[in-house]
Amino acid sequence: MKARTMISTLLVWAMAAGAAAAQTAPTTENQKTPKERPAKPAGDESSKPATNEPAKPATGDTARPSIPNYYPLAVGTRWHYQVDLGQPQKQDITLVIAEEETADGKPVSRLEVFSDGVRRQMTEHLMSNDKGVFRVRIGGVTYNPPLCLLKYPLKPGQSWVTKTTANDGQQLSAVCKQGAVQEIQVPAGKFRAIPCTIQIDQQTPKGLVRIVNTYWFAENIGVVKQKLDMNGPVVVMELSKFEPPPQ
Repeated sequence: MKARTMISTLLVWAMAAGAAAAQTAPTTENQKTPKERPAKPAGDESSKPATNEPAKPATGDTARPSIPNYYPLAVGTRWHYQVDLGQPQKQDITLVIAEEETADGKPVSRLEVFSDGVRRQMTEHLMSNDKGVFRVRIGGVTYNPPLCLLKYPLKPGQSWVTKTTANDGQQLSAVCKQGAVQEIQVPAGKFRAIPCTIQIDQQTPKGLVRIVNTYWFAENIGVVKQKLDMNGPVVVMELSKFEPPPQ
Protein backbone atom coordinates (compact mmCIF):
# COMPACT_ATOMS: atom_id res chain seq x y z
CA MET A 1 0.00 0.00 0.00
CA LYS A 2 2.88 2.42 0.71
CA ALA A 3 3.74 2.65 -2.98
CA ARG A 4 0.21 3.81 -3.73
CA THR A 5 -0.83 6.07 -0.91
CA MET A 6 0.21 9.44 -2.29
CA ILE A 7 -1.10 9.21 -5.83
CA SER A 8 -4.89 9.47 -5.71
CA THR A 9 -8.08 7.69 -4.87
CA LEU A 10 -8.15 6.59 -8.51
CA LEU A 11 -5.03 4.46 -8.21
CA VAL A 12 -6.12 2.66 -5.07
CA TRP A 13 -9.61 2.14 -6.47
CA ALA A 14 -8.23 0.89 -9.79
CA MET A 15 -5.98 -1.63 -8.08
CA ALA A 16 -8.96 -3.09 -6.24
CA ALA A 17 -11.57 -2.72 -8.99
CA GLY A 18 -11.34 -6.27 -10.26
CA ALA A 19 -11.77 -7.80 -6.83
CA ALA A 20 -14.51 -5.35 -5.92
CA ALA A 21 -16.48 -6.22 -9.02
CA ALA A 22 -16.32 -9.91 -8.20
CA GLN A 23 -17.04 -9.55 -4.49
CA THR A 24 -19.21 -6.48 -4.01
CA ALA A 25 -20.11 -5.99 -0.37
CA PRO A 26 -23.82 -5.75 0.38
CA THR A 27 -25.06 -2.18 0.39
CA THR A 28 -26.08 -0.74 3.74
CA GLU A 29 -27.98 2.46 4.34
CA ASN A 30 -24.91 4.43 5.39
CA GLN A 31 -22.90 3.13 2.44
CA LYS A 32 -25.25 4.02 -0.38
CA THR A 33 -24.29 6.76 -2.78
CA PRO A 34 -25.98 9.96 -1.54
CA LYS A 35 -29.35 10.30 -3.25
CA GLU A 36 -29.62 12.42 -6.36
CA ARG A 37 -31.20 15.79 -5.69
CA PRO A 38 -34.72 16.32 -7.02
CA ALA A 39 -35.00 18.24 -10.27
CA LYS A 40 -35.33 22.01 -9.91
CA PRO A 41 -38.25 23.83 -11.49
CA ALA A 42 -37.74 25.22 -14.98
CA GLY A 43 -36.17 28.65 -14.89
CA ASP A 44 -34.37 28.05 -11.60
CA GLU A 45 -30.72 29.07 -12.03
CA SER A 46 -29.50 26.14 -9.94
CA SER A 47 -31.08 23.69 -12.38
CA LYS A 48 -28.90 24.83 -15.26
CA PRO A 49 -26.00 22.52 -16.17
CA ALA A 50 -22.56 23.43 -14.92
CA THR A 51 -20.51 25.46 -17.35
CA ASN A 52 -16.82 26.08 -17.70
CA GLU A 53 -17.19 29.84 -17.37
CA PRO A 54 -14.87 31.56 -14.84
CA ALA A 55 -16.44 32.98 -11.71
CA LYS A 56 -17.24 36.69 -11.86
CA PRO A 57 -15.25 38.87 -9.45
CA ALA A 58 -17.05 40.75 -6.72
CA THR A 59 -17.94 44.38 -7.35
CA GLY A 60 -17.88 47.46 -5.16
CA ASP A 61 -15.34 49.03 -2.83
CA THR A 62 -14.98 45.84 -0.78
CA ALA A 63 -14.07 43.67 -3.78
CA ARG A 64 -10.94 41.54 -3.32
CA PRO A 65 -8.77 39.84 -5.91
CA SER A 66 -10.46 36.58 -6.79
CA ILE A 67 -8.74 33.29 -5.99
CA PRO A 68 -8.80 30.73 -8.82
CA ASN A 69 -11.11 27.80 -8.22
CA TYR A 70 -9.95 24.77 -10.16
CA TYR A 71 -11.11 22.24 -7.56
CA PRO A 72 -14.48 23.10 -5.91
CA LEU A 73 -14.45 21.60 -2.43
CA ALA A 74 -17.84 22.59 -0.99
CA VAL A 75 -19.72 19.81 0.79
CA GLY A 76 -22.13 18.08 -1.56
CA THR A 77 -20.05 18.60 -4.73
CA ARG A 78 -19.88 15.40 -6.75
CA TRP A 79 -18.19 14.14 -9.87
CA HIS A 80 -19.24 11.10 -11.91
CA TYR A 81 -16.46 9.45 -13.90
CA GLN A 82 -15.96 6.68 -16.44
CA VAL A 83 -12.77 4.75 -15.72
CA ASP A 84 -10.90 2.85 -18.41
CA LEU A 85 -8.84 0.10 -16.79
CA GLY A 86 -7.84 -1.44 -20.09
CA GLN A 87 -10.72 -3.89 -19.90
CA PRO A 88 -13.56 -4.31 -22.45
CA GLN A 89 -16.03 -2.45 -20.26
CA LYS A 90 -15.45 0.86 -18.49
CA GLN A 91 -16.23 1.25 -14.81
CA ASP A 92 -18.33 4.03 -13.26
CA ILE A 93 -17.35 5.76 -10.03
CA THR A 94 -18.63 8.79 -8.14
CA LEU A 95 -16.49 11.10 -6.01
CA VAL A 96 -18.28 13.18 -3.37
CA ILE A 97 -17.14 15.93 -1.02
CA ALA A 98 -18.76 14.46 2.08
CA GLU A 99 -17.66 16.70 4.92
CA GLU A 100 -15.42 19.57 5.96
CA GLU A 101 -12.90 18.70 8.66
CA THR A 102 -9.70 20.15 10.07
CA ALA A 103 -6.05 19.13 9.83
CA ASP A 104 -3.46 21.03 11.87
CA GLY A 105 -6.11 23.65 12.50
CA LYS A 106 -6.78 24.22 8.78
CA PRO A 107 -10.02 23.38 6.96
CA VAL A 108 -9.84 20.35 4.67
CA SER A 109 -12.52 18.61 2.61
CA ARG A 110 -13.03 14.83 2.79
CA LEU A 111 -13.52 13.15 -0.58
CA GLU A 112 -15.29 9.78 -0.63
CA VAL A 113 -15.44 7.19 -3.41
CA PHE A 114 -18.52 5.25 -4.52
CA SER A 115 -18.69 2.43 -7.04
CA ASP A 116 -21.61 0.11 -7.78
CA GLY A 117 -23.62 2.28 -5.37
CA VAL A 118 -21.34 1.34 -2.48
CA ARG A 119 -19.09 3.66 -0.50
CA ARG A 120 -15.54 2.36 -0.60
CA GLN A 121 -13.08 2.57 2.27
CA MET A 122 -10.64 4.91 0.50
CA THR A 123 -10.92 8.60 1.40
CA GLU A 124 -8.89 11.64 0.44
CA HIS A 125 -8.53 15.01 2.15
CA LEU A 126 -7.98 18.11 0.03
CA MET A 127 -7.33 21.78 0.71
CA SER A 128 -7.55 24.83 -1.57
CA ASN A 129 -6.28 28.34 -0.87
CA ASP A 130 -4.53 31.24 -2.61
CA LYS A 131 -1.37 29.10 -2.92
CA GLY A 132 -3.00 26.28 -4.83
CA VAL A 133 -4.75 22.91 -4.46
CA PHE A 134 -3.22 20.44 -2.01
CA ARG A 135 -3.65 16.79 -1.04
CA VAL A 136 -3.32 16.60 2.73
CA ARG A 137 -4.24 13.00 3.47
CA ILE A 138 -5.18 9.85 1.64
CA GLY A 139 -6.31 6.54 3.08
CA GLY A 140 -5.54 7.67 6.62
CA VAL A 141 -1.94 8.59 5.74
CA THR A 142 -1.12 12.27 6.32
CA TYR A 143 1.70 14.06 4.51
CA ASN A 144 3.74 16.95 5.84
CA PRO A 145 3.93 19.19 3.94
CA PRO A 146 0.84 18.44 1.79
CA LEU A 147 1.34 17.62 -1.89
CA CYS A 148 0.63 20.58 -4.18
CA LEU A 149 -1.50 19.33 -7.08
CA LEU A 150 -1.92 22.72 -8.76
CA LYS A 151 0.03 25.87 -7.96
CA TYR A 152 -1.39 29.40 -7.90
CA PRO A 153 -0.92 31.80 -9.53
CA LEU A 154 -1.29 29.78 -12.70
CA LYS A 155 1.65 29.98 -15.10
CA PRO A 156 2.08 27.61 -18.06
CA GLY A 157 5.43 25.85 -17.89
CA GLN A 158 6.00 26.39 -14.18
CA SER A 159 7.22 23.43 -12.14
CA TRP A 160 7.69 22.68 -8.47
CA VAL A 161 8.91 19.89 -6.21
CA THR A 162 7.22 18.66 -3.06
CA LYS A 163 9.39 16.69 -0.64
CA THR A 164 7.17 15.26 2.04
CA THR A 165 7.10 12.78 4.91
CA ALA A 166 4.13 10.63 5.86
CA ASN A 167 3.01 9.98 9.40
CA ASP A 168 4.23 6.38 8.93
CA GLY A 169 7.77 7.61 8.18
CA GLN A 170 7.55 7.19 4.41
CA GLN A 171 9.46 9.84 2.45
CA LEU A 172 8.48 10.87 -1.06
CA SER A 173 9.49 13.45 -3.65
CA ALA A 174 7.04 14.63 -6.30
CA VAL A 175 8.03 16.65 -9.37
CA CYS A 176 5.08 18.62 -10.75
CA LYS A 177 4.65 20.68 -13.91
CA GLN A 178 1.80 22.80 -15.24
CA GLY A 179 1.10 22.80 -18.97
CA ALA A 180 -0.66 25.24 -21.28
CA VAL A 181 -4.47 25.36 -21.45
CA GLN A 182 -5.95 22.63 -23.66
CA GLU A 183 -9.42 22.04 -25.03
CA ILE A 184 -10.40 18.46 -24.28
CA GLN A 185 -13.51 16.39 -24.93
CA VAL A 186 -14.87 14.03 -22.28
CA PRO A 187 -18.31 12.40 -21.89
CA ALA A 188 -19.53 15.43 -19.87
CA GLY A 189 -18.68 17.81 -22.73
CA LYS A 190 -15.86 20.01 -23.99
CA PHE A 191 -13.70 21.92 -21.52
CA ARG A 192 -10.75 24.29 -21.50
CA ALA A 193 -8.50 22.61 -18.97
CA ILE A 194 -5.07 23.03 -17.42
CA PRO A 195 -2.92 19.87 -17.46
CA CYS A 196 -0.71 19.23 -14.45
CA THR A 197 1.70 16.28 -14.41
CA ILE A 198 2.94 14.80 -11.14
CA GLN A 199 5.85 12.37 -11.27
CA ILE A 200 6.73 10.36 -8.20
CA ASP A 201 9.79 8.11 -7.93
CA GLN A 202 9.61 5.84 -4.94
CA GLN A 203 11.98 3.20 -3.66
CA THR A 204 10.20 -0.06 -2.82
CA PRO A 205 11.44 -3.54 -1.81
CA LYS A 206 11.15 -4.49 -5.49
CA GLY A 207 13.16 -1.51 -6.70
CA LEU A 208 12.44 2.00 -7.94
CA VAL A 209 8.85 2.65 -8.97
CA ARG A 210 7.93 5.62 -11.16
CA ILE A 211 4.31 6.74 -11.35
CA VAL A 212 3.18 9.61 -13.57
CA ASN A 213 -0.23 11.10 -12.84
CA THR A 214 -1.68 13.80 -15.12
CA TYR A 215 -4.72 15.85 -14.11
CA TRP A 216 -6.73 18.18 -16.33
CA PHE A 217 -8.35 20.90 -14.20
CA ALA A 218 -11.25 23.04 -15.46
CA GLU A 219 -12.22 26.21 -13.63
CA ASN A 220 -15.22 25.85 -11.31
CA ILE A 221 -15.47 22.14 -12.23
CA GLY A 222 -12.33 20.41 -10.97
CA VAL A 223 -10.72 17.34 -12.50
CA VAL A 224 -12.31 16.60 -15.87
CA LYS A 225 -9.74 13.98 -16.84
CA GLN A 226 -6.99 12.00 -15.19
CA LYS A 227 -4.38 9.69 -16.70
CA LEU A 228 -2.34 7.41 -14.49
CA ASP A 229 0.74 5.66 -15.88
CA MET A 230 2.06 3.06 -13.47
CA ASN A 231 5.24 2.30 -15.42
CA GLY A 232 3.26 0.07 -17.78
CA PRO A 233 -0.44 -0.20 -16.91
CA VAL A 234 -2.39 2.96 -17.77
CA VAL A 235 -5.68 4.04 -16.18
CA VAL A 236 -7.77 6.87 -17.66
CA MET A 237 -10.65 8.58 -15.85
CA GLU A 238 -13.01 11.00 -17.65
CA LEU A 239 -15.81 13.15 -16.27
CA SER A 240 -19.30 12.03 -17.30
CA LYS A 241 -21.30 14.39 -15.06
CA PHE A 242 -20.62 17.22 -12.62
CA GLU A 243 -23.00 18.24 -9.83
CA PRO A 244 -22.42 21.39 -7.78
CA PRO A 245 -23.52 21.33 -4.15
CA PRO A 246 -27.22 21.91 -3.38
CA GLN A 247 -28.22 25.53 -2.91
